[in-house]
Amino acid sequence: MVLALYLVTRGWLYPFWPDTIGAIGHPFTADPGLDGAWGGPTLAGAWLVHALIALGLQAVCYAIVRALYRPADR
Repeated sequence: MVLALYLVTRGWLYPFWPDTIGAIGHPFTADPGLDGAWGGPTLAGAWLVHALIALGLQAVCYAIVRALYRPADR
């Protein structure tokens, strides 16, 4: 559960982190602060890559939780 929450905050809400919030005004132009970001140097590209990675990891977390907490057959 903690990992899923972390993935939401770091993946889906990536543009609102302090190191990237300055680029919200120009999401499709290169920003020097995002040169090393996955999917950078634009905020849109960096957010897309972070969100897709978070989505994939959330699917894995969901599958693991579903497998672990399957109700017992009667």
